[in-house]
Amino acid sequence: MVDMDTDQSDQPQPTDSLEQSGNQTDNIAAADSSAEVVQFDPQAYQATLALINQIVDQLEEVKRRSKLFAEQLKDLVDNNPALSAAKEEAEAANLRVKQIKTTILESPEGKNLKANLVELREQKKELEESLSAHLFDLYQTTGVMEFEAADGSVYEYKILAKLRGKKR
Repeated sequence: MVDMDTDQSDQPQPTDSLEQSGNQTDNIAAADSSAEVVQFDPQAYQATLALINQIVDQLEEVKRRSKLFAEQLKDLVDNNPALSAAKEEAEAANLRVKQIKTTILESPEGKNLKANLVELREQKKELEESLSAHLFDLYQTTGVMEFEAADGSVYEYKILAKLRGKKR
């Protein structure tokens, strides 16, 4: 015959959450107590602090000397008469280059070329806008983004829309 009363000690028993959290806290405390506790060593602390202060002092001295040498090097360069003369010559040459360039651009030939360039850029812009419109029409007709030119060359193109701004 089978006994219906089984020993409840072998099966886990439900516990309330407060009891479980208390057990977790106990487990954490037990783990912490097993860790090695380091004792404060005043001599090691003082030795480490003295070493840190010594290194900080050395670092500050290196920074001070670096700044001093950098200033001396800058003064050496700034006060060099040959370098100063070369800088003045370079500035004068740059000024002369600008003056000559302005004279060339203001000459009748320079003004004429500049006007022709402006005119050609405007013509290019108009041609590109016209071509874009016709390529869009071609795409709507054929559904293909390429065409064959009169010389047999095949060109690919893409459709590009640009936002020009609000109408008033």
